[in-house]
Amino acid sequence: MKKTFLSFLFVAAVSSASFAQVSFGPKLGLGISTLKQTKTPDGQTTTTYSSILTPQVGVVLNAQITDNFAIRPELLYLQRGAKSDLGGGATLTTRASYVELPINLVGGFQAGPGKLELFVGPSFGLALGGHYKAEGNGNSVEGSIKPKKQPEGATGNDIYMNPLNVSLNIGVDYKFDNGLLIQAGYNLGFSNSTPHYANSDQESNRNKDVTKASSINFGVAYLFGGKK
Repeated sequence: MKKTFLSFLFVAAVSSASFAQVSFGPKLGLGISTLKQTKTPDGQTTTTYSSILTPQVGVVLNAQITDNFAIRPELLYLQRGAKSDLGGGATLTTRASYVELPINLVGGFQAGPGKLELFVGPSFGLALGGHYKAEGNGNSVEGSIKPKKQPEGATGNDIYMNPLNVSLNIGVDYKFDNGLLIQAGYNLGFSNSTPHYANSDQESNRNKDVTKASSINFGVAYLFGGKK
């Protein structure tokens, strides 16, 4: 159902700009990803996170509505995660994969051999799963991150997360007249990555434990059909 919803948003964005000059192409990028715990359960210490490098790859569609305005949806595979200090020299590194759909509104002006542009827009991500590794005192423990509700009485090494991530993109790019696009931006997460509970009676606990993702992103794309 969620995959269908993301597909619908992508098609709607493309269809709404069907009258525009359209170009598209591949994108490669790198994220500096981290997490921030904004609410901490009573009696617990707030977790402090540090950043990790994460890959991004996908496709970009640029619908040029006017000379100075465009709608630019993307369909990306990317990762989000962070490293946290568990105390006593132990660390926990988490890394989760997402299919993500940013829909950016772009405004710019001609500057040299291309356009200098600002972009902003929502992004909708669906987690595919992930991996974590805890290390310390010469020992390590690894396990899977599952994008599903926290089962009641769960055992084993698996941990769980909220599969949906809604966020906001904001950034700057330079789009050369030959189709080359260079981007730098910031992604601010709104969704709580803490999982929902299979037992609905425990959902109130989730509201006391809120962790959100964010990242600084750099990307390069080439838009076929974008030449003047």
